Amino acid sequence: MPFGVRTTEHAATPRERELSKALHEFLVPFVQAVVDPEIKIDVEQRSFSQETTNLIAALKTFISTVVGTAVRTRAEINLEEAHREVTSIEPVNRAVEKVKYTRSVTLDVSRSPYPQYTVQQTLFKALRDHVFNRMPIRLLSFEQRGSSLEITLLEREEILMRLESKLGGLWNTEHPHNGLSEIATQNDAKLIMPFIRAHAAYAILSHTWFRAGPGEVTYSDWINRRFNETDPGYQKLVNFCKVAWKTHKLSFGWMDTICINKDSSSELDESIRSMYNWYRRAAVCVVFLSETYALSNIHQDPWFTRGWTLQELLAPSVLKFYNKNWWPFVQYTKDDKRSSGSEEVRSQITKATTINEAELCDIITEASLSRRMQLAARRDVTREEDMAYSLMGIFDVSMATAYGEGGRRAFSRLLREILSSTSTGIVDLFNWAGRDASSISNILPASPRQFAYRSSSLHLRRDLQFHKPCEPLTLTHAGIRIPILLMPGISVRNEHSAFKPVGEFTATANISATVDDEHIPTTYHLLDSRVSMKDGRGKVIVEDGIKVLAHQYTFAVLNAEMNVLGRIRIPQVCIAVPIACSEKAGSVTDMGNFTRIFTQAPVVFKLLRKRLPQALSYSELHFSGVDLALDALESHGMQLVVKHM
Repeated sequence: MPFGVRTTEHAATPRERELSKALHEFLVPFVQAVVDPEIKIDVEQRSFSQETTNLIAALKTFISTVVGTAVRTRAEINLEEAHREVTSIEPVNRAVEKVKYTRSVTLDVSRSPYPQYTVQQTLFKALRDHVFNRMPIRLLSFEQRGSSLEITLLEREEILMRLESKLGGLWNTEHPHNGLSEIATQNDAKLIMPFIRAHAAYAILSHTWFRAGPGEVTYSDWINRRFNETDPGYQKLVNFCKVAWKTHKLSFGWMDTICINKDSSSELDESIRSMYNWYRRAAVCVVFLSETYALSNIHQDPWFTRGWTLQELLAPSVLKFYNKNWWPFVQYTKDDKRSSGSEEVRSQITKATTINEAELCDIITEASLSRRMQLAARRDVTREEDMAYSLMGIFDVSMATAYGEGGRRAFSRLLREILSSTSTGIVDLFNWAGRDASSISNILPASPRQFAYRSSSLHLRRDLQFHKPCEPLTLTHAGIRIPILLMPGISVRNEHSAFKPVGEFTATANISATVDDEHIPTTYHLLDSRVSMKDGRGKVIVEDGIKVLAHQYTFAVLNAEMNVLGRIRIPQVCIAVPIACSEKAGSVTDMGNFTRIFTQAPVVFKLLRKRLPQALSYSELHFSGVDLALDALESHGMQLVVKHM
């Protein structure tokens, strides 16, 4: 039978008749086209040849086999829409109209019942989407020309043209995709990914800029040919391209000095917002340590002290370190992040940054908020705003850049973005210490540096990382609106001093308060019945038979919350800020004021039961704390208020 199609006789369904009619209308112009136009033929009355009859029979069999399958081109619809289209004949009619429009295309029916140009168009569309949405604005291209390496700087359109040329050549010679069945099970991105991995992959450079002598080759220098080929900046560029080409077998590369036009504010803004993802998607990140030769000295290189290199260390999937002479620190491996032969490199990274192997290899956006901030706490930047801008990708947020706004304002905007885009674990942003609070809230810091001494308590980390307030934390001009659980405390000589709790619970907090620039280490018993008067004032108490002058502060617990049943959940491990109330210690009215007492380290303590002189039981720990009725708080010496802080 024609085209290798077997026909069967059966009663046509209404849907088949509709499709047959549409195909008939499609075929008529083809029949008319081979007839002398001067001869007028009524095609409705014409007797078809045997070949035409066989063709129609084959088409009817085809209809019976695939009736109900949407035939709109893949470039127009996605797979989910296709399933909805099968119940309507209208998409079929529209598809026929599209086929009429492209009737000059040669169809290879023996290989597929659908035209191959549909697959080809799908691939080219997916390629364009990838180049313009997932690749850098421009790339260096390198090819071997005789004994030298030819380096060219390409814009996105030029990158696309080169890749389209390669894809077109492969299509014409190999036809790697030859049927709609492949489209029906994969999306555009998956179809194009094998080609992209083979031909569009790029290397990316991480480095520190030269601080003295001839500088880097910038975009403007390259365009205007204002550089000396003997300068170290140009030599760095050439060596990077050679490593990418010869060692990593790549023909594209990116480096910030030459691939970003910093004279364009819009391009600079897009580049800063996209940079984390550009590093993440690179086939390899080449790290050039320009001041280090020996493997044992890696941890001393200035590269580990710069703000931007943090994301360049964490984002890439594949990382390879090279010394000042462009030799790899470890031979025979192409990935220092995971290769078994690169343990010493990873050990040096940990020594320089405290980042362990698990954190290095995992996606950093899964780490706790305070830990990510801590990793940036001791890094330096040239422009103070970059301390915030360089962290956008690490916190998976995006915001406009505005050089000149100042570091504090830029970091405040970063915190706003994090607060608005995250719910789970948001309380971990309060896990910091020091006097330098943000201008938007006194429980938020002014910079990442305040996270240097965050609490890394295992139980606290669990509670904060998965803590999700019942109501969103709202940031206003007055600060963050947050529910706080107040627990008054009184200073004692040591944590083993006699305790006189108000109710069932007790806690001991060790703090180093900063008062008049003086650090005063003190132990406080919380929920002690001896608390009275206003906070911050002294009170003579008898402790172990000795009269001592005690001070009082109230501890505002930040990770307690009211659940949907109207009960207060108090975690086993609490994080709090000490405050001095203007009223009685531990008591704050809606209009009452208080002053935050800054400390040298986050205030973290465990809640204990009076009858059990130890931490809560395993079952209570597994339950993540204890629940109390709202009206029971006062009997335990606590108070829940919602305040702007």
